[in-house]
Amino acid sequence: EEDLKEIQNGLWRVIVNSLRFWELYKGQKSGIDFHSASKNDLPALDRWLLSRWNSLIDSVTESLDNYDATSSSRGIERFVVEDLSNWWIRRSRDGFSSYGGPAAGGQSHKSDLLRFVLLELAKLMAPFTPFLAEHIHEELHRGTTAGTDSVHLHDWPKVDKKLIDKELEENMELVRRVASLGLAARKEAGIKVRQPLANLTVHQNPKSKTQISNELLGLIKEEVNVKDVIFEKSDKELEVFLDTEMTAALRAEGLVREFIRMVQDARKDAGYDFDQKVSAFWSTEDKFLKDAILREIEFIKQKTVLRDLRESRHNPDIIYDVEREIELEPGQKIWLGLKK
Repeated sequence: EEDLKEIQNGLWRVIVNSLRFWELYKGQKSGIDFHSASKNDLPALDRWLLSRWNSLIDSVTESLDNYDATSSSRGIERFVVEDLSNWWIRRSRDGFSSYGGPAAGGQSHKSDLLRFVLLELAKLMAPFTPFLAEHIHEELHRGTTAGTDSVHLHDWPKVDKKLIDKELEENMELVRRVASLGLAARKEAGIKVRQPLANLTVHQNPKSKTQISNELLGLIKEEVNVKDVIFEKSDKELEVFLDTEMTAALRAEGLVREFIRMVQDARKDAGYDFDQKVSAFWSTEDKFLKDAILREIEFIKQKTVLRDLRESRHNPDIIYDVEREIELEPGQKIWLGLKK
């Protein structure tokens, strides 16, 4: 009973955060029916989520048929926390209609897919967490007419075997393991994740039959923030080696990423809407940092929803909504001011 309570408390937090995320980034509907979506219609990450979801229905149903509520609860928790939140949502953030909207690469089907999975998840959770399941159902139907008055009046979810891709699930598991090892190597080297690096070399047992597609390699590159991922055969089970050599180009890109984070944090502190365009002013005495920012003005504006980005010293005649001065790196100080 205590285990179930602990699981439920953890689920509450993650589910509420997932609902808030959907509410923030929901946009125009894509029109995709995820009950019958073809595998070829979606990116690998989304196909993986649907595969994991249908595998979960299968395992939970089997466990309940065998009167094993604990295994069912833990399976749901793993899916929500590890698969949905810690991997799919985090790796899909740039695909949502966030900063810059669709013009910045937003994909409307992402918010639709999140809504679909949460609604179906509510049905699966209903016997375990009836009030949380009903809360999910109500929140996702707010402002619309639901097909049923309550989640508890829905039929039990059915498995779509056509959407289960065990090979993709195994490949994604390898991707996540490699990414985890890569991030651990970064931490050991004391290098921030926002600092791009040249490559990550992966030593894999030659007996392994797992094949990583270019699309999945892209997930490792994004997660570990490296330009290339190289797989090599080795007698070792699985090892990674991070190239920590820092070129001027990589260092400049890292500074730009730090500046983007600075602007995004300032936007939050100012209380702007996520799609509200504002003006930014900046100034630095560091030539390397200055040149790095000037080369990427348009990219920075797109990532941070800026109307304009002006190199300008602090002007006492302007009332800024928020301003700050920090060191992006030791000795590289920059001032930033934002105004509607």
